[in-house]
Amino acid sequence: MRRIVPAMTVAVMLFLTGGASLVHGQETCTFTQGFAELRGLVGEQKVGACLENEHHNLDNGNSEQRTTGGLLVWRKADNFTAFTDGGTTWINGPNGLQSRPNSERLAWELDPVVAAAPPSPTPRPLPTLPATVPVAAEPVQAPRVLNDGGTIATPNYAAQAGAPNTAPPPPVTGNAPAASAVPPPTGTPTSVSAAASATGTGAVPPPPPPPANAAAASVPAPAAVTAPAAATTTAKTVTATPTKTPTPKPAVTAKFVERPDEVDTGNDARFEVETNAKKGTCSLTVTYRNTSETAMGGKTIDDGRCEWKFTLPTDVKTGKAKAIVTVAATEGTTTVEDTFEVKKGDTVYAGSVDLEVDPTEMPDGSVDPGKEIKVGVDTNLKRKGSCDLLMTWPSVGAVPSATQMPDDRGRCSWTVTVPANVPRNSSANLLVTVRKDGSTVRTLTKDFKISK
Repeated sequence: MRRIVPAMTVAVMLFLTGGASLVHGQETCTFTQGFAELRGLVGEQKVGACLENEHHNLDNGNSEQRTTGGLLVWRKADNFTAFTDGGTTWINGPNGLQSRPNSERLAWELDPVVAAAPPSPTPRPLPTLPATVPVAAEPVQAPRVLNDGGTIATPNYAAQAGAPNTAPPPPVTGNAPAASAVPPPTGTPTSVSAAASATGTGAVPPPPPPPANAAAASVPAPAAVTAPAAATTTAKTVTATPTKTPTPKPAVTAKFVERPDEVDTGNDARFEVETNAKKGTCSLTVTYRNTSETAMGGKTIDDGRCEWKFTLPTDVKTGKAKAIVTVAATEGTTTVEDTFEVKKGDTVYAGSVDLEVDPTEMPDGSVDPGKEIKVGVDTNLKRKGSCDLLMTWPSVGAVPSATQMPDDRGRCSWTVTVPANVPRNSSANLLVTVRKDGSTVRTLTKDFKISK
């Protein structure tokens, strides 16, 4: 018999990605040998129907078979069989059938999937750079103002090298300092200025130096010289506004469109998720206050939606419970989660969740011996199927009532007389059974008190 160490990380990834799409037009498939045995142990409803025949995976040497509920795997390295629905793994191991969340391991398990961490690279010393000599900062020179025989209002363009002497000289209004007192800019090669003048490109070359005997009287100064705007303007620091990086949208999205705010123990809960994925699967897990993560099975995406309806166990602890749905499609994977409140219920359902049975009239509080009580339920059957009522009284026993067919509204109702000889301050029980056909049955059970 083949078995698998339930380190199902690889198997789950294969199920969530490659196993997400159904193969259409596929021939009839079957379960054989170890896979058939494990399906019987886990439960045919949990494992579901096969989507393909068992086949050999050339990449890892395992045998695999996808089902409507998850993935069956036989691992060659460990010789154990296992089934996973994406959240929980069932293993047919040395202790028989055991289950655990995919994120945990049993005490006897190995985990060959976890690879050893790669060795840390040996640090290499940084290269030693040669010593550098600090470069002395060049002094910042004030902007040069040339007195070329003009004014700000009437510049002397004729003073520029190569320009025609067309502008009339300005009037003499006073003495000006010798032009030779203004030093030429430092580091401006004469050859560069000459080359710029010869080609007619680049910056305008500085004017030729004035004669050595130039005096203040020979070059009239302008009436008023205004300092260059650059010398009096305060520079403003411009801070660039950083560009916001848009948050990438996930390829697969999911949200709850229906979930309960609160559910009584023993009663039904319904969850529905909407997704943008067109093809793939959804899996639901529920964690109650006194349980580990419980898988509620996988669903195939149908028109962008997945739906679950199930009955809460009667022994789960009241309080906050958490529901997590994982959507796996060819475009990617995403999860959505929410919480709901669990309360203690006084009615217990069993059987097919597709058959609706809602109580309309039930014993409320205590009932008196010899009095009449009414019992009624609404169903989703109209003029078909049947309803049965069985009352169990202390010291009297079980007393059946007449079988009924649901009316045009899908309702069944009975009027029952409490036996006069039932002991007071005791408990009684009623059981309603609704049948749609031979295989679709739903029951409702309720306990109630006899008055003191």
